Amino acid sequence: MAFREKMSNAHPLLKGVLWLGIMALLFVASMVGYVLYVQLTGLQSVMALKMAQLVQSLLVFVVPALLAVWCWSRRPAEWLRLQAVGNGRVYALVVLLMIVAQPGINMLATWNEGIRLPAFMSEIEQYFQDMEASARELTEMLAAAPTIGTMLLNLVVLAAVPAIGEELSFRGVLLGLIDGDTTLGARISPTRRTHIAVWVVGIIFSLIHFQFYGFIPRMLLGVVLGYLLVWTGSLWVPMVAHFTNNALVVLLYFAEEHFAISSESLESFGTGTTSWAGWLSILLSLLLLWIVRNAVQKRSSAPHPANPAGV
Repeated sequence: MAFREKMSNAHPLLKGVLWLGIMALLFVASMVGYVLYVQLTGLQSVMALKMAQLVQSLLVFVVPALLAVWCWSRRPAEWLRLQAVGNGRVYALVVLLMIVAQPGINMLATWNEGIRLPAFMSEIEQYFQDMEASARELTEMLAAAPTIGTMLLNLVVLAAVPAIGEELSFRGVLLGLIDGDTTLGARISPTRRTHIAVWVVGIIFSLIHFQFYGFIPRMLLGVVLGYLLVWTGSLWVPMVAHFTNNALVVLLYFAEEHFAISSESLESFGTGTTSWAGWLSILLSLLLLWIVRNAVQKRSSAPHPANPAGV
């Protein structure tokens, strides 16, 4: 218990190092475990990749976040802001928000894909393009769902667990450490610190996915998830939003395979001749964010436990 007492009063940077250290150790353990599993069984099927994805999500994002916060707080759930929102309408609104936002996300993704690096960086640009193609190929392989059972498994492995894990890590731990850091200087007010935390975490959230051509929409998604947490004071709200965003991809591939719905046509909706839908999507998304903000007006100053102000 002496260790927990010391960590509870430790500098946020030290807490961050502890969290990242646990994350790194478990990441290495998960990779070693997967390599040994493949060598021993000779199996490298899609199901094996899904199980590896599940284990990695748990060991890299879920467990380190919970274990690290346990090390410096006697109330880990409260520190992570895992209390539920009393107004159930908020959850329905964020689900609707993520559905409505898809054409706008498509439009932003198209703009992002249109970014071209200078000629002297052509090799780096090609590397980014190859990474994007590989990521898409992997997603298509993992999201393939010949049966309803496989689709339900995909919702757990590709949507629910990553959403929970990434929100615990990015909005729960990282945003909490930055937002609750009272050592950043007297010139930075708690309210401004919260805004900085939301945007910094949104940028890191996008960078960590290593997909240059999806950086802008993913960064803005991270920012939206951050403000949903700040406004509602509950990590469950961005978790639901994140899960919805992931689940839409899983359901899209299932629909394409079973109902002859073109994923390309849906992914391009909001671009080109349908750019009107992209702009409308962004406007409606902003309206829904405003409605969510007002729906929790009484909790609009729901700061991190270590941050005495709110946004």
